[in-house]
Amino acid sequence: MENFLAPRNIGTFTEPSGEGWAGSFESGRFLRMQVILRGDVVQQARYQTYGCAPVIAAGSFLTEWVRGRTVEEALQFGPSELEAGLGGLPSSSRFCAALAVDALHRALKQGCGDPPPC
Repeated sequence: MENFLAPRNIGTFTEPSGEGWAGSFESGRFLRMQVILRGDVVQQARYQTYGCAPVIAAGSFLTEWVRGRTVEEALQFGPSELEAGLGGLPSSSRFCAALAVDALHRALKQGCGDPPPC
């Protein structure tokens, strides 16, 4: 609830290392994630979303969690770990964790290459 009521790291960078999108405008649920990398370490992350409270909370939590992690560590982090970090999600909102993780993974792969060489 804290990550929904007081979300962190909302916004964009002018020159991100990588950017990833997940979801679609048509469905009304999407998340944009941007990262700043220094070598293979995530220095900062920001997100924008249009969606429900669980998507907002997932983006907020994930941008805090990923800071200081290596790209390899972050790519191993999955929706179930994010859901656990949030203290659980209603079954109808579990897709929100997958949406946020997918956007993060895409941003990391764009920033480092796919597969990541950094």
